[in-house]
Amino acid sequence: MRIDPTVHMNSTASSASATTLPRVPQRADHRTEAARALRELAVAYSSIVFLNKPWLGATLMLATFVEPDIAWCGCIGLASSWVLLRVLDVRTASFRSFVLYNCLLTGLFMGYIFQLDWKVAMLTVAASALCLTLTAAIDSVLHFYELPVLSLPFTLSALLLSLARPQLSNLGESSPYHIGHLLPVPDVINSALKCLGSLFCTPDPLFGAIMLGLLALASPLTGLFFVGGFFMGHELEAALRLGQPWTHMMHQFNYSLTFTAVSLVFLPPSPKSILLGLVTVVMTSLISLGSATYWEVFHVPMVPFAFNVTVLVILRAARWTLPGGARSSYAGSPEATLDNSRLFRLRQRSGEIGIFCPFAGKWAVQQGFDGPWTHRGHWRHALDFVQHGADGKTFAHRGFDLTDYHCFAKPVQSPVDGVVIATSADQEDNPIGTVDNHRNWGNHVIVRSFAGFYVLLAHLKKDSVLVKTGETVSAGKSLALCGNSGYSQEPHLHLQVQWYPVLGGYTVPFHLLNFQQEDAVTFRGLPQAGAVIQPLPVNVALDRALNFRIGERLRFKRLDLGAREEELRVELDEGTGTSYLASDSGRLSFGRTGSSLFFHSFSGSVESPLADLYRSAPRLPLTYGDPVTFSDALPLRFHRSRAGALGRGAVLIRELLRVPGRSLTQPYRFDPRSLELRGGHTLLKLDPIQGIIYFEANGRKYERIT
Repeated sequence: MRIDPTVHMNSTASSASATTLPRVPQRADHRTEAARALRELAVAYSSIVFLNKPWLGATLMLATFVEPDIAWCGCIGLASSWVLLRVLDVRTASFRSFVLYNCLLTGLFMGYIFQLDWKVAMLTVAASALCLTLTAAIDSVLHFYELPVLSLPFTLSALLLSLARPQLSNLGESSPYHIGHLLPVPDVINSALKCLGSLFCTPDPLFGAIMLGLLALASPLTGLFFVGGFFMGHELEAALRLGQPWTHMMHQFNYSLTFTAVSLVFLPPSPKSILLGLVTVVMTSLISLGSATYWEVFHVPMVPFAFNVTVLVILRAARWTLPGGARSSYAGSPEATLDNSRLFRLRQRSGEIGIFCPFAGKWAVQQGFDGPWTHRGHWRHALDFVQHGADGKTFAHRGFDLTDYHCFAKPVQSPVDGVVIATSADQEDNPIGTVDNHRNWGNHVIVRSFAGFYVLLAHLKKDSVLVKTGETVSAGKSLALCGNSGYSQEPHLHLQVQWYPVLGGYTVPFHLLNFQQEDAVTFRGLPQAGAVIQPLPVNVALDRALNFRIGERLRFKRLDLGAREEELRVELDEGTGTSYLASDSGRLSFGRTGSSLFFHSFSGSVESPLADLYRSAPRLPLTYGDPVTFSDALPLRFHRSRAGALGRGAVLIRELLRVPGRSLTQPYRFDPRSLELRGGHTLLKLDPIQGIIYFEANGRKYERIT
């Protein structure tokens, strides 16, 4: 039996355990906390270019020392804001990131307008405190409208500092101390690099070149869109201002920020988001030119006013007019976000509702979406189900009687977890070939899913409803029996999803979860008319064996590396409520839907054991019976291209532009009898008690240590 050493930390039975055992965990905790703090500070630098990469942030911080005053003031602003957050015991991750990002910019701005001395250092600390307060106030307002804070707190702080500069006559101006490191390139390139360097309040061509080089390594898409946005904005502005030279105000970094933010960060990357990004460039140009006179009068340099105004307006307009397509879960880089969006679309059928089959056994789809008879107009998203006999007919004998039909009086189950809100069971079943034109839906049950939508099951048998209004039901619970009431010529089950609790409301698209058609499993899909499907049954023992518990540790030995031990820990992300497996080199989230366990949202090294586990089993059908097959998609960075990084880049561009092509899916075959899941170059073995006992991918083999 494994003994948890933390149990002894609170024990008073032994003075040795009370005095010596706690020290090692405390040192480890301090090291972990210090590493977390350094990572948070480094990410603040990379956040300026919309990336969540500590190595990039640390490198950019070092690069700012081409202008030492600017670099040191940035460090002071960032460090002082981190200390303030710690003193105030602010733990909310999103708010902390907003504060650190804006206070860093405020510090860099202080170094740009003032010569660093002890008085400027103290003023930088005070400006950071002001920026923190402004962040809290602005966040409380914008959060209500589902909008990000962006760099609004920094913009307001920079405006106040610029307007107050004439009153701070005892502080030295910094402009004589800035040395522009010109590069041996045409003047137009130096001016462009200088302007891009202004993102960090460091308008130095050398820094701009270093920044773009780092962006090309960390996120080629970000670098491409930063450069593209800048040149589009500059050319548009040059045309509007009749070709004035490149040496005007260093505000044109706003074009890079707005184009990248809208196209890749705050909206799901797609041709539509790129089009909106082009619109933002035009808006940014008009706002920049319209407000230029004000900034010049008060000598306010390079504030991202146009970026903040334009992006907030575009985001609010997009979320009002495109509510289903204006949500983006940013994954730290455009490449990761684009891949996650692709995986979600291929694996989860994004934007649509998923429900389970409302029956057991094999049923056939008699009429699907946009069916030829009744599934038209507002009621086009619906499915009708019947059962076939061995001869392929829906009835036995001559089919004159209701009882001749195979689906008549068969159990109808709830397809969702929810609450019954309406039932009807008093209508007579129609004789074959006749319909009830007055009460079209016949006997029915309406269930409100806990997810907020409503499911209607109609044409049920008279007096067969087994549930009452207000009763809570689970998916799979028997609700009634299939019948022939309402507008129905022969017994069948009608299924539809709607947003409102009215009988026969307008339908919305949905998909079925975990069903089998012949030997092929579909975890989320829409069967076509004529398809014979059955729900995937749950193997209770296997489901229990793979019920990972928070705090559980799975130990494996790597057979191809001399039995090196690898440990996978089951942990919980308290911010999102997502469970995940963690190792020293990666993190892999998991979830389950009925008889399906699936992995998702991998981060870390593609050579880690968790990456190999993901390759060997992106999904696990927790079922029994005959072998089944399925296909699933893996992250793009798991796929090896003969063209290397260029090949993966071409795939990303194709995905960004939605160019049709191969979806890069992998075939798998699961045998419930041997409990083996085989892919092209992968294998995973299960045990009904221990769960995962062996997996391999690309020649790397892992065996469970019991």
